Amino acid sequence: MNERKVITVDYDDVIQPSTEHFVRIYNKLHGTNVELEFAQTSGYEGWETGYDTIGERIYAIQSGEEFAEIEPYPDAIETIGLLAEKHDLHIVTARPEQLMAVTAFKLDKYFPGIFKSVVYTGHGGSKGKIAKSLGAEIHIDDALKHLKDTASHEVKHSILFGNYPWHTHGPDAVQLYRCANWYDVHREVALISESKAN
Repeated sequence: MNERKVITVDYDDVIQPSTEHFVRIYNKLHGTNVELEFAQTSGYEGWETGYDTIGERIYAIQSGEEFAEIEPYPDAIETIGLLAEKHDLHIVTARPEQLMAVTAFKLDKYFPGIFKSVVYTGHGGSKGKIAKSLGAEIHIDDALKHLKDTASHEVKHSILFGNYPWHTHGPDAVQLYRCANWYDVHREVALISESKAN
């Protein structure tokens, strides 16, 4: 019998598409030409403003009605509940706490009772520190920098989610399991569990 594991899961671009929508809205509002490939790169000149202003603009977009209406990936809705039957799932997101209400609404609507907790680190917080405190063995994220952080905090398995342009820009991480979608995640978690059980 497979051991029940603690799995920490990012929210944006893992549970729901976010960056593509965000960049489109940002470019429309501010007359910029931010490219998806560099959308998660610090100091990228395409933002055409400083770090603090970027943060304010990001929060304004994330708080808007258009962003709030984005639905989760269909395969996330189908699959995450199956994972939760065998493992303990926690969300660890870089969203600020000010977005707690809209995030909770989405989770209650699409994933009622699935996640054991939701932790908001903010854009500068350490997901690795939180994942370690929760006892996570697996972390799922679309950002290489967060997977490097969780690995440095002794989270054993790193799953890089999706096939995104920004995966070509970021720090080298530890050994990764690359999963294009939630069906792949489900299979990979099963393989990880089986390999430890044998």
